[in-house]
Amino acid sequence: QHLLFFGLLTLPFLLSAHPNLNGQGGKFPQQHACLTESQRREIKQELTESIRALGLDTNTNGRAVDNLIFPLRTATEIPGYYHYHSVSGYVDHDPSAGIRDYHCQNQTYNGHRGSDYFTWPFSFYLYSNDIVEVIAAAPGTIITKRDNNSDTNCSPSGNWNAVYIRHTDGSVMWYGHLKSGSLTSKNVGQTVEAGEYLGIVASSGQSNGPHLHIEYYHENGNLLDPYQGGCNNLNSSSMWDQQHLHINPKINAVLSHNFVPNLDCGLNVESVDFVNEFYAGDRTVAAIYITDYVAGTVANTRVRRPDGSVFDSFNTFNNQNSYDWFWNSRSYWLDWDDPEGEWTIECTYENATYTHTFTFLHDLTNADEVNQNTFEVFPNPTQDKIFLSGDSWLDQAYRLVNALGQEVDKGVLNQETISVAHLPNGIYYLVVGTGDRAQFEKIVKQ
Repeated sequence: QHLLFFGLLTLPFLLSAHPNLNGQGGKFPQQHACLTESQRREIKQELTESIRALGLDTNTNGRAVDNLIFPLRTATEIPGYYHYHSVSGYVDHDPSAGIRDYHCQNQTYNGHRGSDYFTWPFSFYLYSNDIVEVIAAAPGTIITKRDNNSDTNCSPSGNWNAVYIRHTDGSVMWYGHLKSGSLTSKNVGQTVEAGEYLGIVASSGQSNGPHLHIEYYHENGNLLDPYQGGCNNLNSSSMWDQQHLHINPKINAVLSHNFVPNLDCGLNVESVDFVNEFYAGDRTVAAIYITDYVAGTVANTRVRRPDGSVFDSFNTFNNQNSYDWFWNSRSYWLDWDDPEGEWTIECTYENATYTHTFTFLHDLTNADEVNQNTFEVFPNPTQDKIFLSGDSWLDQAYRLVNALGQEVDKGVLNQETISVAHLPNGIYYLVVGTGDRAQFEKIVKQ
């Protein structure tokens, strides 16, 4: 009795998301001030004193900085990643209880005085591996650094880690929520060049998840917004060398895993498990990750065999809601009837195509032994319990997986029956054993 191929449509489980069979999406949770008012007053006082002590209070060239470079870069590449961040909030230009960003839209929150760039997907993986670096947007002098504060917050707590740079025109840029111990080794009073390393993106201080907050002030202390737009009443022109799009719908990553990942906030909660090599019997998860998703748009994903033929395809969309982040996945168990070689996950979104490859191998040294189940299940279909014949399954771990790819039961086989009375009617898969020695059987519950 040979293992039959089956593909499972998997519903990703994400507690903070809006469940939808065609994907999961949400807003970045930072919807409050990145600093308390008392923290901001304390910082401004410290900066004033530092500028005076460094003798910089009258040392300006009178020329406004108008060629800021983007303040993030990646330290290394991860296969399958195309982008590592998006914008969760711009400066709020509405002085009332309403919200309005520089582009006259609502990509901000009430009273926000800076720009927030969140890292995604798997922001805590990126944090742990020092992947996304904060760099100086313009040359200047370090006037204050704050370090050694907790940096994995999922709810606001304490002070942030930050670097403050004063530019030659007297303006000052704040770089906040950085990783403890990651700040530049340069001391207060030393200069940095545009593009020079300042720290790692993290979640220190009043933060709900890893992101960079920049806050920009004129020499006279007035708030600036470096983005040019119809509702920016703080400054008339863009201060960026190249201003990026207000909303930029894109695929951040196309990845393969061996289980459906968890993107919930938390260093010990988020689960990643990047896997790019699979064997017959392994669970293979194809996943796509979108930022700045626009309602009604569709991302089409194809999983291709080594010869280029389409093995499966699925769409990711939501017709009602736009999201800061949006993702979807499908799970498969490939078997010895499927071709070995390099498989491709290919996703097209907004007229751009992104790909990721993984390797599938039969592991032929064990194939004949593993491919032949050493037990039988009866009755099948069943109503309340299943019996296993033989004794090769004794003391083996087992799992029951439903047709959505979700594990609904597990344990160790120490008797010949497994109860399914508590499960809804439908199709299930009994998985006995683990890894490349796992054996499978399709179960029908009536």
